[in-house]
Amino acid sequence: MKFLMECLGEDEQYDYWFFSAVSGDCYVQVYGTNKNKWHTCFSQSKFDYALIQRVFDAIGYDFSYIDAEDWRRDKDGCKAKIISYIDKGIPVIGKGFYHSPPDGGEKWPTDEVSCIIGYENNGERFYRLPEEATDLVPFTLDDHLPYTFVFIEGKKKAPPVAEVYRKALMDAPRLMRTPPGQNGDVFFGNGAFEQWANMLENDFYRMKPEDFNDISLWRYYNVYICIIATNIYSKRHTTDRAIQMNPELTDMAPLLDQEYKALNELENQLKEAGGDFNISFEVLQEPMKCQKIARIMRQFPEVYSRICDVIEYGK
Repeated sequence: MKFLMECLGEDEQYDYWFFSAVSGDCYVQVYGTNKNKWHTCFSQSKFDYALIQRVFDAIGYDFSYIDAEDWRRDKDGCKAKIISYIDKGIPVIGKGFYHSPPDGGEKWPTDEVSCIIGYENNGERFYRLPEEATDLVPFTLDDHLPYTFVFIEGKKKAPPVAEVYRKALMDAPRLMRTPPGQNGDVFFGNGAFEQWANMLENDFYRMKPEDFNDISLWRYYNVYICIIATNIYSKRHTTDRAIQMNPELTDMAPLLDQEYKALNELENQLKEAGGDFNISFEVLQEPMKCQKIARIMRQFPEVYSRICDVIEYGK
């Protein structure tokens, strides 16, 4: 979304943190139990019409949303629309795609979100800017993946930025209570921490040494540590901005400061227990160490519940 705003010459206030707040990314923990799926953040895992509407309403634009069924019904029409947007220099947001390992290894469908920004040979090949890299990835739309596409449309009146940040903060408790995904394999908010603790205590992380590598470590564990760390760090750019722009929220600032310090302390405890980014294969195979990490994970919901109380009830 930030890249799309840059391409349209939009207000610089619509930055990464703006969309992190509006989407709920900076507030909602995520955890997935299906090892064949990819979960990078709340908006990627909960990418649906309601999310897209919330985001586009915040910037004052209409949009077109083409889901998998629409895509299958009219692939040629959708391709033509994507090409017309690229010709105008406007990226198209898409979800689906195969993950393409940099080492040229096996591809697998991941539900990645990308900006489609190029094509050649009248759409025989397209190019996308993926979530976590700056190198363009070539792909074809002639496969059977269930793509979803979002096209930005006409401009309408945008709400004041201060109002958007306030609404995002006040909406955070509701988003933290998002129920598990339809298939019961992705969890949000406090449920994500509880499910993560459960997986640490059973055999989810028990694996053969040859199955443990940088990709599996990232997909099964470190991506969720990244969400913890990013959400704690983001406070200064999201929650604090909301309070600074809306003086009537000032009273909750010291209360939230206290709770985010508690989150930071839990993050430090994970590090001391060997359960942070540097977690090793040996730790994940040791039940006692995993149980210790699980106990720390189960303390995060206590803090986030208090954060919800501060936002909703001012205490």
